[in-house]
Amino acid sequence: MKKGFLGYKQVLMFVALVAMFGLSDVVSTQRVSADEAPIGFVQNDNGARNYIKDGKKALYWHQLDGKWYYFGEDGNLVVGWQYIPTKYHIGVFEGDSIVEIGIFPKWFYFSAEGVLAEPGWQYLPIKDAVNTNKIYGQTVSDTGLGKQWYYLDKESSPVVGWLQKGDDWFLLSDEESHYGEMLTGWQGDYYLKENGYMAHNEWLYDDDYHSWFHLNADGKYAANQWVNGYYLKDWGYMAKAEWIFDKNYDSWYYLTEDGHYASNQWVGSYYLKDYGKMAHNEWIFDSHYDAWYYLHEDGTYAHNEWIGNYYLTSDGSWDAKG
Repeated sequence: MKKGFLGYKQVLMFVALVAMFGLSDVVSTQRVSADEAPIGFVQNDNGARNYIKDGKKALYWHQLDGKWYYFGEDGNLVVGWQYIPTKYHIGVFEGDSIVEIGIFPKWFYFSAEGVLAEPGWQYLPIKDAVNTNKIYGQTVSDTGLGKQWYYLDKESSPVVGWLQKGDDWFLLSDEESHYGEMLTGWQGDYYLKENGYMAHNEWLYDDDYHSWFHLNADGKYAANQWVNGYYLKDWGYMAKAEWIFDKNYDSWYYLTEDGHYASNQWVGSYYLKDYGKMAHNEWIFDSHYDAWYYLHEDGTYAHNEWIGNYYLTSDGSWDAKG
């Protein structure tokens, strides 16, 4: 056999390894130095991972087999959350000349294998010290904070602020400690549901505040306004079992225990007419009692007194015989 050629048994062993693990794994898991490496991923003695081509380490951004990776200035593959420049220096190797320009860094997330997360919605570990600025081979443990939803833009960097997808709105945190996390619950005048969707044109009950709220078409909570027979007070709380004065209608209303306004009924010494307005300075006929009543300026019913030529008895009804 000529020197430099593989023997029959060696060929069979190599084929078997390739069949079991794949060609890239058979090559990439070798522990060799950069000078000895042909081309592909190699793992150095420190456990870090490099990509070698023509004896040179890959630096910065590289797209390999359709996947994006980032290698630091020392050529080490990064993993976890990284605050690094956007995709400008692409395909650079050791010794290549590059033009240094001012590039604003952004946050990116790389899997344990160093693969950049794809654009769109991604469920990723919450950023913390244990998964930030790590390289391949270093322990990237669970933060204990669990995972959170992020929306990654076309460059795979987290979006912050309001995000519209179709007819739906979402809010992503711009706070450094929670950068890009999908928010839920009350955020200012808006309410984000458990799935992140902004509530709008709907009622919701908040267990923390023990109250119903209504979110208008624009997503803001209704306040100091009527919504289908219900009144939302300051801060959006639904009124119930209480009196409210609506300056727009210049009238008092009573909201029952279920929150709807009382109408055509007595509440204590007061009478609520059609559409809930409190009667005052006027006569009303109550068909239930089959009697007339007079309501004073303050809304209380007259009793044991004359109103003009009419006498109101102790229960407030007009005595037709009086």
